[in-house]
Order: sequence, then C-alpha cells, then structure tokens
Amino acid sequence: MDPNRRPHEHDTRLLFVDELLGILGWRLGVGGNVLEEAHVQANTPKFMDCVGVVDIAGAPLLLVEAKAWDKPAISARGSGQYVSEAGLVVAAIEHICDGKVEDTSPIIAEWDSCLRQVAAMCRHSRSNTAMACQGCQHQRRMDDGVHQSR
Repeated sequence: MDPNRRPHEHDTRLLFVDELLGILGWRLGVGGNVLEEAHVQANTPKFMDCVGVVDIAGAPLLLVEAKAWDKPAISARGSGQYVSEAGLVVAAIEHICDGKVEDTSPIIAEWDSCLRQVAAMCRHSRSNTAMACQGCQHQRRMDDGVHQSR
C-alpha cells in the first residue's frame, strides 16, 4: 500500500477483517459461509461488507461493516466516562435501541452514525427475509464467476 495514501474501508477488509474472520473459522469465497458485499435491502444501494450465514437458506448470523483505519477512535462525547471502549459501544447501542436521538448519544457523532447504519440493517434483516435471499443470490452469482459490485 502506498504510504502517502489514506487507508480506505476496503483496505480494512483485506488487511484486517478478512484475516480475523478466517482465524475465527469463517470461510470467504466460493463454498464459504461468508457473503461478501451482501445486498441487504432490495431496490436500494445498501450492502453489508460481510454477512456470515449458517445454513443453505442464508440466515444471517454475523454482520460486519468495515470502516477505514483513519476514522476517529471510539471515544465518548463530552466528558462521559466508561470503563472500556466496549462499554461505551454497548451504551451507544442501547441509546439507539431506546430510540434516543444522536445529539444525546454517549459516543461521538461519527461512531453514532455508523452504529445507526448497522442497527438499521439489523432491523431490516430481522423484519424481512429478503436479506438472506438476496445474499444467497449474490453468493451464487459469485460462485458462477459473475460478481456485481456496488
């Protein structure tokens, strides 16, 4: 990678996420159980970077949305104090699930926005099996050597 170029989301996928998924036992590519760039909502440009599935129906078990390395670190908004970054993320997710607005989120705005994006995708996948169907169709196209990107 060019040291003068800012890392992109795709770099995060290739250099970190894909490797981590492999270490955890998930398989990418033909015959794998991870759908890449899975279409999560019909007739929209919404994709999830990786969707781990457990059966032939493609029921999602793992959702991964990668971000570029140069995004700001996970940090509290204002003077919030949390025992760990994980605790802060949990508090932010609870804040979103409780229907509270971004302005009062415990996490900085950029991370709140990312978490809201993933939360919306999760809500969509729970309320509509279209994600699994679209993911399976996408994987079949990849297996046939035809890949449609965003």
